[in-house]
Amino acid sequence: MYQKIVVPLDGSKRSELSLSLASQVAAKSGGALPAEIHLLVAITLDKLMFVDRDDTFPADFERLGSQQMEMALAYLEEVAGRLRAAGQTVVTEARQQAPAACIVEYAQEQGAQLIIMGSISDNSWSRWLSGSTTDSVLRHAPCPVLVVRPDPTPQSVVSPV
Repeated sequence: MYQKIVVPLDGSKRSELSLSLASQVAAKSGGALPAEIHLLVAITLDKLMFVDRDDTFPADFERLGSQQMEMALAYLEEVAGRLRAAGQTVVTEARQQAPAACIVEYAQEQGAQLIIMGSISDNSWSRWLSGSTTDSVLRHAPCPVLVVRPDPTPQSVVSPV
């Protein structure tokens, strides 16, 4: 049975497709209590974008990171509120780290038994440039990874044996 399920989010509709399935799996696999759903957001700031001509970082770079962290935490609480209203136990975490490494590291730290995440990006250019987060998580995760693909047909989760 799953006790801890990690659900990485990036604010996109594609990543949020995993919420419904995570809620179903958590409700059916936690035993007497539903499994914990751990919502995770990875924030990345590319310092190379902010380097000015003399190779120094602008003074407000840290402020920009703080603003993104505040926005991520507000987003996580909004999503967590929806899940809590449905009776789920939810933990939220936002980190400044590359997404794939963040997801794998967090799952290891928490002793997660499952990661449920959205499928790869539609943008082939960004995938080529940075690699697929989903592909990297699939290769390095310490537990099974369930990839949710966009599908207009509702899915049902069968109770684990």
